[in-house]
This record gives sequence, C-alpha cells and structure tokens, in this order.
Amino acid sequence: MRRPFFNGIGQAAFNIYPKGVLQFGVLPMQLMPIGMRSGQLAASPLVGRASDRVGNRPVLIASQALVALGPLFYWAATPLARWWIIGAWVVYIAYAGTNICLPNLMLKLAPPADNAPYIAMAETISGLAYGVSVIAGGLLFDALAQRGWTLAIGPMVLDHFGLLFVFGAITRGLGIAWLIRIREPGARTWHEIITKQEF
Repeated sequence: MRRPFFNGIGQAAFNIYPKGVLQFGVLPMQLMPIGMRSGQLAASPLVGRASDRVGNRPVLIASQALVALGPLFYWAATPLARWWIIGAWVVYIAYAGTNICLPNLMLKLAPPADNAPYIAMAETISGLAYGVSVIAGGLLFDALAQRGWTLAIGPMVLDHFGLLFVFGAITRGLGIAWLIRIREPGARTWHEIITKQEF
C-alpha cells in the first residue's frame, strides 16, 4: 500500500480511535484489515483490466476518490454507532487501484533507460515522507489532545480525533487534483469512459 505524506499525519488518531474510544477488541481489529486485504485481492484483476483498458490515471482518480471517504467513516463512528468504521475498511479496498496503477504509471512516464532508479527514488522519498509525517502527526495529535482544541462548524464540533479525520479526508481528496494534471499517454478521459461505456 502506498503511504504518502498526508496519510501519516492522522495515523495516531486512526490507530488509537478504534480501541481507545470505540472499544473494539482484538478480533474485530484483526478482521477489518483482513477483510480489506481480501477485498483488494479480489478487486486486483478488475483493477488491472481497467487500467489496461482506460489507463492508470482514471483508475487512480477513482481509487483516490473512494479512499478519501475512509476517514469520514471514522468520524461518523461513535461508541453508540461504532460499526460505521467498517465503511472505512470497505472503501480502503480501493487502495488496490493505487497499489497496481501507481507503479504502472511510474513505469510508463519514466524514461525507458531509467525505470529502476526512477521507481527506487519514488519509493524512497515516499517512505521517508511517510515516516516523517507519522512522527509529526503523533506530535500534532498529542498537542491537540493536551490543549483540548476543538473546531465548531455550525452544529458540528470536531475534537482532536474529528479534526484529524476531516483533515485526512480533505488531503486525500486533494490528491485527485494532482492526478488530474498528469498527462498519461493513451489514457482515456472521463468523457470517453462514460460515453463509450469502457467499464
């Protein structure tokens, strides 16, 4: 699974919330990621065929749109309605699109003679950015929790968990803006996909 910078910012909140606030035991905490990985395994052939047919970029955009919804399911889950969190693990099946299409896209865009160094550098920078963001996110989570910071948006009040969940949804969604700018040779536009019923 690709781990860009903004995924790491909320990791403290995402890891603490299910057990610490929702009071899930070990079994459901294990079953949710197992279900996600099983779904990714089942979805991977479809994702591969879709990327061959319409290009990597459109599949990445669709995947990122679904993944961006995940933190909102965490936000919706409360101790009285804790099973909303399952929705996050269902939409995280869409990471299959990222796991397959991102390396394909890198191979497609890299100069043929520099494929290996190109991907090695991308993976190194991605891993480093994720590691730094996890540490920064943990510090941010502690600071928000200790100061009791909240944000009121109309009738909604976001505590330190809610702030990081909504931030996670927004930043994952903004990834789509970067993907739209990529020029992938041979990729279909959304208009072509819809009008030609590529799927």
